[in-house]
Amino acid sequence: MYRSWGWIGVDLFFVISGYLITSILLASRERPGYYLNFYARRGLRIWPLYYLLLFFVFVASPHLGEWANQRLDLRVYHWWYYVTYMQNLILPHLGSFALVITWSLCVEEQFYLVWPWMVRLCSRRGLQATAIGVLAAEPVLRYVLQRWESPMYGYWTFTRLDAIAAGALIALRPRALKHGWIAAPFAYWLLWHKDYNLSYTALALTFGWLVSWTVENGSRFLRWAPLCFIGKISYGLYIYHTIVFVVYWSTPLYKFADGLPWKHAWHLFFQVLMPIPIAAVSWYALEEPILRFKKFFEFGRKTTKDVPALGLQAAEAAD
Repeated sequence: MYRSWGWIGVDLFFVISGYLITSILLASRERPGYYLNFYARRGLRIWPLYYLLLFFVFVASPHLGEWANQRLDLRVYHWWYYVTYMQNLILPHLGSFALVITWSLCVEEQFYLVWPWMVRLCSRRGLQATAIGVLAAEPVLRYVLQRWESPMYGYWTFTRLDAIAAGALIALRPRALKHGWIAAPFAYWLLWHKDYNLSYTALALTFGWLVSWTVENGSRFLRWAPLCFIGKISYGLYIYHTIVFVVYWSTPLYKFADGLPWKHAWHLFFQVLMPIPIAAVSWYALEEPILRFKKFFEFGRKTTKDVPALGLQAAEAAD
């Protein structure tokens, strides 16, 4: 049961993303080049690895042997859906093993299309009302889609904004979810009973409280060098991990681990470990050199009047 709960890490990521992106936008919304700099910096961070993944799937994989076979019906899974981040809005299923993770990137990119404009044009009260409204509306919309037996309610953008809204609310009002820990046992109970509709909201509230508490109180653990390194290469870990898993399943190491006591724990250990060196190489060889171009898209000295003090340092580190 617990081994199938790894997906909740995406919900934690959404909360962190909503918090950091909102903090960045609040800190820079009065600066010249607000839109250009934001979108350029996000593109430099997200696009290179994403389009490298698409190149692997649609161009390279047919020539790499059976292990890389994506088994895609290109009459259904058109490449341009993925290039334009539209697959989670159009396709009832996301495609091959390498592409199943891309729905979360679609949610992020579509969030980027709308939220910077709202932060620039709306008051703090309006933004807070929007975040609270999204938190309240999401389970209702998911319930409707479930009743219609829609397969998309789990990754359609308009049904997975709870966690991003929770993160944004923390950036706007730092102690808004100070009692979010109350949702934790409900999240556990809902997950155990496979009620994924309400569990998304319960997880958003739980992780919202966790992120708020962590940023406000700080932690020496969060400054631990190995953890900081994993955070630095985490995007590569996410992009590459499904491909690495498939490779692992076809290696002698998998058969060796399958014969050990507590084999599931060993499989988990190796699957967590194996993507790390690949993501590290990707960071130093590809991502870091590309990110140096961010210097051409600096916001300048950020104003802090609209930014909660607890979020400013983290936001600047993430930008």
